[in-house]
Amino acid sequence: MSKDDMIIMALPVETLFSLHPLFEGFQAHDVFDYENHILKNHSYGRRGNLEQDSTQKHPIPYVLIVNPLKGLVYAYQRSSKKEEAHESRLHGKWSLGVGGHVEQADSEHANPIRLCLEREVDEEVQINGNITSISLLGYINNSDPVGLVHFGILYLLETDADEISPADKEMKQGKFMSLSELEEICNSPDCTVEEWSQIALQPLKEYFSSLKN
Repeated sequence: MSKDDMIIMALPVETLFSLHPLFEGFQAHDVFDYENHILKNHSYGRRGNLEQDSTQKHPIPYVLIVNPLKGLVYAYQRSSKKEEAHESRLHGKWSLGVGGHVEQADSEHANPIRLCLEREVDEEVQINGNITSISLLGYINNSDPVGLVHFGILYLLETDADEISPADKEMKQGKFMSLSELEEICNSPDCTVEEWSQIALQPLKEYFSSLKN
């Protein structure tokens, strides 16, 4: 099956923001529970059609993988090869988030978004250690060409692993990095960082800051 023929989760923008005002950037989960709202109001449709329909948003679990004890975050650079990287608008960009579309097959689970999260992590990275917790940080909404039809559900996965490596050919390279290394990449004129990762950097920094208190 081609990526365009995949059946994925979506809901109208009007429905997504029917109970809480539209926002731009990051919004914490405790402001409004978009995850539960999506689970109650979603439907499924053909990805190829939905990618061209700006009246619809596709919920995307977007997972930050961290080792809290060592202050490390997994970051990777996407491949620029068309046959390896599925989303052409993200070719070659650096990313902090692992994730993907929620597929109709995930609906066998009570929470298909969480099942998608687990599937994507399992498919995309090799974690050489234990997953100790997964928590929901909040949501990402923006209006660049990718964000126009996608809605990010930002999760934080904590692990005791010393090493994480790419398990998907879509990732050209990837490894654990410190916050200072991530900020250097985000500020470098030689690197292009996808907008969702730039948005996620501040709540990530706040998370690490909270560990010190």
